[in-house]
Order: sequence, then structure tokens, then C-alpha cells
Amino acid sequence: YLISFFYSLLSGSETFAPVSPYLIEKYGSEMNAVTVQLICSAVIGFVFAGATVIFEFDSWSILRQTVVHFFILGAVFIPAAWFCWWVDHTVKSIAVFFFIFIVIYAVMWIGQEIAGQQKIHSINDKLNRHHQQKQ
Repeated sequence: YLISFFYSLLSGSETFAPVSPYLIEKYGSEMNAVTVQLICSAVIGFVFAGATVIFEFDSWSILRQTVVHFFILGAVFIPAAWFCWWVDHTVKSIAVFFFIFIVIYAVMWIGQEIAGQQKIHSINDKLNRHHQQKQ
């Protein structure tokens, strides 16, 4: 939905376009295009949600978990973006889209890492206070 919103906003249109005009042209009607986009979006959602299980593999390093997670998400999201015409079919557009994907992924990963470190710090503080009270 956000992709559709920003696509409509950045295209300079005064109206909301639920799907790319190119997708409508490719599938013959707005309803067909919306259906294709809905299916792609659902697949993205399921894969993104399911891929978080990678971070439960305690035997893997955080680097390995992150790299595998990144490639799984990219392997689904970038082709879906291409297929749904969320990105123009040019090398430059794909490169820019991929760069934005990397930046967003990195920002979210760093945010999760910071939040995780704060949670660990909070738990350690509570354990230390509890230990000091017992002495």
C-alpha cells in the first residue's frame, strides 16, 4: 500500500493509483493488476515473516544469519518489485532500487541490533540488582 501511495505521490498525479499503469497495461485491467500485486505482496509478507526464523539458528554467527536473511529477502522482494512494475525496467532503476533496499535493510538491522543490546543491558542490570539484594 505504501509503495502504491509513494508511487502515486512521486508521479505527480493528483489521484491515487493502486497499481502501476504499466501493470494495468500488462494485465489488461486494473482488477487483474491489483490481483497480481496482491499475490506478490502476500508472498513478500509470508517470506519476510518466515525468514526471521534464521535469527533463531544459534549455531550460526550473526554475520551468517544477516547475510542469508538479506539474500532471502532480496531474492523475493526485488523480483516482485520488477514483476509488479514498482521499479522501471532499466538497469539504472534496478540499481537505485537495490541500493535503497540495502540502505533500508541496514537501517532496520542496525535499529534491531541497538534495541537488542539495550534489552540485554536492561536484563543484566536487573540481574545485578537482584544479585546485590541477595548479598
